[in-house]
Parts: sequence; C-alpha cells; structure tokens
Amino acid sequence: MKSRKSSSGWLPLESVAFRWLLVPRLLGAFLVHISDCDETYNYWEPAHHLLYGGGFQTWEYSPTYALRSYGYILIHMFPLLATNTTNKLIAFYLVRVILAAVCALCEAYFYRAVAVRFGPVIARRTLLLLAGSCGMYIAAPAFLPSSFSMCLGMIALGAWFQREYTVAIFAVAVSSLVGWPFSAVLGIPIALDVVLYKRRPLLFIWWCLISFVMVSVPLVAIDSVYYGRPVLAPLNIVLYNVFGKGGPNLYGVEPLSYYLINGVLNFNVVFILALLAPLAVEFQTRPGIVHILQVFWEVLITVLGRGGSYVDTLKNILSAYQGNVPGAGIFIRSRDYRKVVQPMIIWMIIFFTRPHKEERFLFPIYPLFCLSAVVTLHLLPEILTVVLGVARMPRLLRRFFISHLPTLTLVVFLLLSLSRAVALHIGYGAPMDVYKSLNSHQILSFTEQFPEVTEVNVCVGKEWHRFPSSFFLPNNKWNLRFLESDFKGQLPGLYSRHDNSTSVIPDHMNDLNREEPSRYFHLEKCHFLVDLDLPKTTPLQPRYSQDTGHWETVVRRPFLDTRRSHRLFRAFYVPWLSAQYTHYADYVLLRNKLLFVK
Repeated sequence: MKSRKSSSGWLPLESVAFRWLLVPRLLGAFLVHISDCDETYNYWEPAHHLLYGGGFQTWEYSPTYALRSYGYILIHMFPLLATNTTNKLIAFYLVRVILAAVCALCEAYFYRAVAVRFGPVIARRTLLLLAGSCGMYIAAPAFLPSSFSMCLGMIALGAWFQREYTVAIFAVAVSSLVGWPFSAVLGIPIALDVVLYKRRPLLFIWWCLISFVMVSVPLVAIDSVYYGRPVLAPLNIVLYNVFGKGGPNLYGVEPLSYYLINGVLNFNVVFILALLAPLAVEFQTRPGIVHILQVFWEVLITVLGRGGSYVDTLKNILSAYQGNVPGAGIFIRSRDYRKVVQPMIIWMIIFFTRPHKEERFLFPIYPLFCLSAVVTLHLLPEILTVVLGVARMPRLLRRFFISHLPTLTLVVFLLLSLSRAVALHIGYGAPMDVYKSLNSHQILSFTEQFPEVTEVNVCVGKEWHRFPSSFFLPNNKWNLRFLESDFKGQLPGLYSRHDNSTSVIPDHMNDLNREEPSRYFHLEKCHFLVDLDLPKTTPLQPRYSQDTGHWETVVRRPFLDTRRSHRLFRAFYVPWLSAQYTHYADYVLLRNKLLFVK
C-alpha cells in the first residue's frame, strides 16, 4: 500500500515520501558543488586527517582555542572507518550520499508529523516543497553543523508537533551540543510550550539534564583525547562568538539584503510566502482585524453603488463573531499554525540582525520556509474569501483563489528551483570537475613518468577558497600549496606529522584572521596549478595560463564570470537566453613544463 486516504484526501505513506525525497537528495550529493570554504577546511580536512593523515588545520582546531568538535567529525566518518575505503574520491561521495539519505529520512519524519498535526493537505504540499526546494537540495549533502542541525531540527519540531516532548528536547540537545550551539534557538518555542502552556517544568528540566549528560560526556571524552586536555567545544565556540576579541565579525559582515536575496534565490516565491506566514496567522487568529477589513470592503461596495447596505454589513459582522460567516472557523484552527511560525520568527530576529551573515546560518530553518509557505497558501484563499465576501466575489476569481492558486504557486516554484539548480551546476561546477581530473589516468601518467618526484605540489592562489578538500588528491604524495594572492586573511596550515598531531599546538596560528606569511609556497616548486583565468589581473594574481613557456593547460572547464554576466541570468538558467547574457572564464589545471622535463 503506497498511500492512505482520509477525509481530507490522499496522503502518501512515509516510505513513499522518503523515496520521493531521496531522488533530489542523491542528485544533490553528486551535483552540488562546495560553495563554502568553511565546509572544506573546518570539516572535510580534519576528516581527511583522521582517515588518511595529512590535510589542513584551521585555527579553530588548534588546542589553544578548541572551537570545533572531533566528535562531530567522527560521527560522519564512522561509515568510512567501518568499510575501510581506500579510494578517497569514493569516500568523499559515500559520505555525501549518506548525508543525503539521512536528510531524506528526517524530512519524511517531519512530513509525517505535519500530517498528524495539520492534516493531509498541508502535509502533501509541504512534501512537494521540500522535494523541489533548491535550498534543501544545497543544504542536504553539505558536511556542515548547520545542515546537521537542520536535520535534527526537523526531528525536534516533528516530535513537538506530535507532542513527543522528550524526543524534541533530546533532538535539540544533540543538535546544539554535537552540531551547532546556536541551533538551540529552535528549542525556545518548545521550551515555552512545555513549561508555560503545558505546565510541565519538571519534565523539561529533567530531560534537559538527561540529554546534556548523555551527549556531553562522550563528546568531552572524545575531544579531550584529541586535544590532549579537557574540552567542551560547544562552550568554547559560544564564548568566542560572544566574548571573543574579534568575534565572528572578522569573517564576513553583510547587510540584511544578503539573507533576503539568498531566500529569494533558493526558495523564490516560497520565501515570500514564508515571510507572509506570521502576518497571515495573526490575521486569522484575531477576528477583529478581519472584521475591520470586511467592513471596509462592504462599505466600499455600498458607496460604489454595487449593492448591499450598511444594515447587511452590521449583520455580517455579528454573524462572523458568532461563527456563521464562511471562513470564520479558521480563526480557531489557525492558532496551531503559530507553532510553525514562532521558531522561524525567533531565528530570523536573532540571525538577521547579526552583522556576520553566511548562507549556511539559514539552513536550520529551511524546512520551516517550506511549511510556513504552505500555511500562507492554505490561509490566503479563506482570508480573501472572508474579507471580500463570498457572495460578492466573482465565481471564476473565487475558484482560482481556492483551487488553482496553490497549484500555480507550486508550478512556478518548481520551475524556478530547477532553473536555479541548473544555473549553479553550469556556472560553478568547474572546480570540482577540475580537481576530480587529478585522479584521471591522463594526470597520473605525468607523475608516473617521473619516479624521482616524491612529492607532487598542486598550487592555488586566489582560488584557495574553492578547493573541495584533500579527498580529491589521489594520495598522500600529492599536496595542496598556497601561493600569495590579494587575499590577506589567515589561511589554514597543515596538520603536524606527529602521532598526536591533533593535540600539538601549531605555530603561526591566531584568532584575529591576521595574515600568516608562513603559509605561502614558492611558485617554481609547483608541479600543477589551479586557477580561474580572468581577464583582470594584479601583480599577485596574474594570468598564469598566458605564460606558455612555463605552464601548459591540461584541463579546462567553463566557470561563470559574474562581473560580465547579467544578474538575472547568472542566478537562474533560462534556455537560449542565458547563453546570450552570461559570460564564462576558464577554470584551468596547469602543468609546470619546467619540472616535467626528461
């Protein structure tokens, strides 16, 4: 049996929902590029070091600061430790596939909870928005604590919707202690509900204590072994962000428009509907607002001479208070929808007002964007019906709002989401393709012809932030090296080669994002060089590919040149038109002709 029927219509089973969700999630695992260098250097690189040795260490992993948890890394690497996978590229994609599948499972659980709490109609639409969302497509396979917290957040909110409070509390604890401490914000409405409305403070306190002990004890044990001293990483990252000398504002200060643009790009019309959800819910839960608008509409019609009277208007107002006007019953039902919008509002109030903004900071509320948009779609036709008056609204218009608006919205949403996903892959997929080519027979044959080469140096300058991780380097004979560029922040350093490398305090590390010249490598020692061949140059960022006496282009892939491309067509792919309004540069892998000479 693949679905069940209820009084509100057809509802797919959770197993069917999981399979629907799994398809886009697996596509994302193989097609989504790594867009955040934090994912590479703070998570993939430590994971590579634990599995294969080597790799980069950021200042957050220095025992001096100990802001990141190795427990979080080990959870994701456990399947690889169990299978002992030797091919690093296969290992990379295996982790992404597992992340995608786990996200689909969490989404299926969330979908079931929505069906239980809000009914089949809202559940079906939420499922479709989750499956078709470009934002979820990007976030699901990401090896980031915010993606981890997004999945645990769906478990916590789903359990809350079903009144499984102990599960909700435990999920928030795992999310905030193992993943991202600031994801505890999603637990605020749950705590208020359990303590104030359900009047069960002892249950809340007891399970907070149990959850803290169950999660923090093994976490502290693991991190203390790796750092060589007692460490509670979540506490350290909170202290740094709240009381640190530089704090998070050293790493990217953006205006409010940054999140608004991000929401429109990844969720298009759904993001707009999600922002309207708090207004729609309050509009419905406060009948007086509806009545004022209804009076205004009725009086306007009367003044324009299109029928009706002031007496009829007063009768309608009285009837609405008594629940006799069509749509008045939604006032009571919509009170439950506050549980949808409250976590989203709290999150946005906190994070939208912070100077430091990153796309990944919104991942935990991505599912709530989908559900909130569905709530708006569900309430909007009835709001308009009540305000405008059923008898006065033209039949075709009423049918459109009630029957076709959700369908039209879904179609527009899916088309724009697909367009965005295709644009991202075409425009920004080149770096991962170029680094994958290092594992090809063509590239490996270069080094095999020179057995005296015991170390292969792959260098990057301005493109250091698009390195997808050491999992893309064939073996430990290959190393990524940094060339000096116009970037003057702190680049990560290499892990120590000692046995207890994670507990060794590295030299030349700081928490102020201050440049460390010791990171730079000599150009003449580079066997390969990866670069984006842009027309604009500076003394530290030349066009290496033009030096044909020194470098030979081995691999070339097109990469979107954002400065020379139209804003709309670089953001969304439109067949035929995008080719006319976008321009591409070459993302190249260069071979040092002077080092590969017999």
